[in-house]
Parts: sequence; C-alpha cells; structure tokens
Amino acid sequence: MKAMAWNIMNREYPYYPVNTPEHYANFLSLYAQRDMKQDWMACLKPLEQDRSDAQRALDWVWNAQIAKESDDNYSANYIHGLTKMIYLLPLYKTWGDKRRKRAEFVETVLRQVVKYSHKVGTAYDMVRTKNLPIKQMAEYLTLKQNKYAELGIILESNDDLEFKSLMKSAKEVKR
Repeated sequence: MKAMAWNIMNREYPYYPVNTPEHYANFLSLYAQRDMKQDWMACLKPLEQDRSDAQRALDWVWNAQIAKESDDNYSANYIHGLTKMIYLLPLYKTWGDKRRKRAEFVETVLRQVVKYSHKVGTAYDMVRTKNLPIKQMAEYLTLKQNKYAELGIILESNDDLEFKSLMKSAKEVKR
C-alpha cells in the first residue's frame, strides 16, 4: 500500500510507503504536522507498479557503455534513440492496440524523415519509455541486452540492479 497526502492548494503529491506499522505511524505523524491553513486529503490505495528507478538507471548505464564501445563515437543520447527505434518500436506493436497504433504513427513519421540521424532523434522524442509498466520495460531491456550480446557487446551491470530491472528470478542472476 501507499498513502498519498494531497495538498490541494499547491498540487503536491508526496507518496509514503505504508508497508509496516512503523510506516503507518510515520505517515500519521507527517499528516498531523500538515499546514492546517490549507485543505488536505489523505487516502490509502494499493501500490501501482510503474517504471522503476533501477530500470531507468540500468538503461542509461547501458547506453553509456554502448556509446563508449561503439567505433562511431556516438553519445549515450544517440544510442538511447537508436535502440528505441530499432528494438522498442517493434515491441510496441506486440503490447496491445493502443501501443500498436502509436508504433504505426511513429513509423509513418519516421518514413518522412530523410536523414538517419534525424530519424534517431525523432525516435528519441516519440518512442517513450517513461510510461512503460515495469514488465514491458524489463522485456525491452532484456531484448536490448540480448541483441547487443549478439553484436559482441556484453552489457554490464551489478547483479542487484540487473535483478531489479529485468525481473529475473534468483536462479537466473549470475553468481
């Protein structure tokens, strides 16, 4: 569960985990200290999983590593756009009607862009990872890792970050 304290006046949305009695006590303490001159609302709801910080960190560590190991002196940002265009965009088509329609629209736009580096920049902007659920982001990261391994680039990470990002079972994490 997570608790949300909503400051109606300032539109602030701080979230507090409520997994233990101590967390609940901390939340109640923070709620008791709120500014009484403003209207507040508190609610409890199940924690919704979305993109994780570990996935974001792993993606950018890998982008930097690929950029460093490429012979073309690409930036991590360029690699990010390139992998979105080559690997993520096709995955979008397999993730339901809404994402498939988005992928088709992006492909239509990309066909209009002549210069390849501009296509990569367009994909960087239009193919979004921000709103992907954890499971779909894990699928993308796993595909990215496998495809670069085929190209001879073994993407490195620490076991903990990889475990959290790729949703691997304990048996799959290299020891």
